[in-house]
Amino acid sequence: MQSLRARVALGVVALLGGALVVQALAGAQDATGRDASPAQAVTLRPTVLAVPQPGAPAYRLHAFRVPLARARLEIVDTAMNRGIDAVLRERGATLVVNGGFFGMQGEPEGLAVSGRRVLSPLLARIGGGVMTVHDGLARLFAAETPPASNDLDFAVQCRPRLVVDGAVNIRSDDGRHADRTALCARDGGGVLEVVVARSEHDDGHGGPTLFTFARLLAARGCAQALNLDGGPSTGAAWRDPRGVRVLRPRGPVRHAVVFTLDAGR
Repeated sequence: MQSLRARVALGVVALLGGALVVQALAGAQDATGRDASPAQAVTLRPTVLAVPQPGAPAYRLHAFRVPLARARLEIVDTAMNRGIDAVLRERGATLVVNGGFFGMQGEPEGLAVSGRRVLSPLLARIGGGVMTVHDGLARLFAAETPPASNDLDFAVQCRPRLVVDGAVNIRSDDGRHADRTALCARDGGGVLEVVVARSEHDDGHGGPTLFTFARLLAARGCAQALNLDGGPSTGAAWRDPRGVRVLRPRGPVRHAVVFTLDAGR
């Protein structure tokens, strides 16, 4: 017999099958300030799903599909700032989300490669996985067997690997809720879907458990998915046809992952 938690998870998976697609971006805020980016900067409209959680705060799932043939990815050091919308404006970017882990002194933890430049080295003790982008294709590696970092356009190490080869990679539900961000490779690696689960919890601890999040991503068709830093660091800034939209992190961010789409390809 299925447990109550398993039945709830299955119900959420059914919800993500398309029963509730919300076009209004409730919870997102318009950013203020001057935008130095070019007027032709490409916009991106996420799919937004309202997800209830019995016994825990509801959250919204924002899913951004990024076709890698049209995208440039980079990692920007925000110096432990929360202003990811400022990064979006300065770079003329389409989407910015929080990246990997950082230590007690704010130092980045885990491999980060941007434009073939290593910003921080692989950190064996955190394990997890490394999501890479090279020649327009995303791949997910176990941290124990990473590719050579000098041959990558982009890489970020974090943990855990949520989905591996289309299957949930989390063994059990620990019951720990948190806001979360994940990178999901799909369509043969040609599309990187960025998924942000964000609640109204003041400390960022109201989103899904890792087990539930992995199930949601697998149900969405993710072939490979890597969990990024979460909790209070969870945030996103993006351009849609109405302007810049922001889910501001409640805590600091060390590395921001920046996506800039090219309209001409």
